[in-house]
Amino acid sequence: MEEPMDTLISTETYKDYTIEIHYDDAPLDPRDDDNLGMLWLTHGRYAFPQEIDIDPTEITETTVYDAINEACDPPVILHVYMMDHSGLAFSFCPFGGYHGHFDSGCVGFTFTTMERIKEYLGFEELDDDRKAQIREILWTELKEYEAYVNGEVYGYKILKDGELVDSCWGFLGNPNGALTAAQDSIKWA
Repeated sequence: MEEPMDTLISTETYKDYTIEIHYDDAPLDPRDDDNLGMLWLTHGRYAFPQEIDIDPTEITETTVYDAINEACDPPVILHVYMMDHSGLAFSFCPFGGYHGHFDSGCVGFTFTTMERIKEYLGFEELDDDRKAQIREILWTELKEYEAYVNGEVYGYKILKDGELVDSCWGFLGNPNGALTAAQDSIKWA
């Protein structure tokens, strides 16, 4: 039988407790959560989300854009670019620099529908400020997905006298989020 991966990143004593910060070795995909935005991404080496049905034959950037517009008439649709160099990075703008020319390109789109906007945000109409707010939410969702695909998902264990008293998993992007949550849990225990 194979030994489980050592997921421990750090240990800290806080009040009379020991906090262990770990990599989450069974993270949940944030795209399975309830998201405002939808992703349609494609790449030859990765199985990315394609959250609306588009015929994958003869896909080009223009045909995907047109297909998304035809399928759901999104009021906000943004290109998604990816750099694949020592991990994956996503952006709404093309990557520059030396590696940007060779290791990056447009991999799809993130978008939302007016129905989702009404359901999630309660907006009946959109002005520039509301569209900017929606773009920020889509950016946050994309960065959460980036953390997930790069294995940047963490959890904590709280021990008292060597016994597990609490744990929580699924902190995306930075282990400090797990540490802060563990400290808060101890404060309010």
